[in-house]
Amino acid sequence: MDLPFITFSAPYILLVLSSMAVTSILNIVSHLPSFALEQGYTAEIGAAQLSSVMIGNICFKLLMGVLIDRFNAYFGYSFVMILSAAGAVAILINRSSSLIYIACGVLYGACYSASTVALPALYSRFYSNLSYVDAYSISSLITSLYSSLVFTIVNMAYDQLKSYVIPFIVLIVLGLAGIIFLFTAKRKAQKAYEKLQAYRS
Repeated sequence: MDLPFITFSAPYILLVLSSMAVTSILNIVSHLPSFALEQGYTAEIGAAQLSSVMIGNICFKLLMGVLIDRFNAYFGYSFVMILSAAGAVAILINRSSSLIYIACGVLYGACYSASTVALPALYSRFYSNLSYVDAYSISSLITSLYSSLVFTIVNMAYDQLKSYVIPFIVLIVLGLAGIIFLFTAKRKAQKAYEKLQAYRS
């Protein structure tokens, strides 16, 4: 597709919501050390889990390129978001061992590849080179502001609830909602493209 960039068009709004969904689930990482202490683990275990998240970050960034080449960016985005949500859920419910708790961070780290590899590929799929610059830069600004807001809200929720469980569940659900936003954006964009082609012909 080669859509003209229109800020308040349905495809663009849905694509931005998909970006915000990634930001939602990414926000969990900022609170993992505190959550480890809440779960009764040591600070060292919390730090080790952050390291495992970064391992997942690196591995899935490399894998994402393969997924996009072999399938497409839609599949790659959906695949890593599901894996990341599964990793986050496993972190929430694990009570068996510290090693498994740490290992769950690798799966959770998959979400970084959605942010840094899949989303830029998706924006370039929707828009031409000239429109891409505007579309992606505005989206980046919105998601950055949203990230700061989410971080603050999670901390406020923790102050009230004395637990990260409910805020994490909300962030996981928001992250998975990004898949719905993305495929709705794809359908809307395809319809818009077909109308544009019909108009040009």
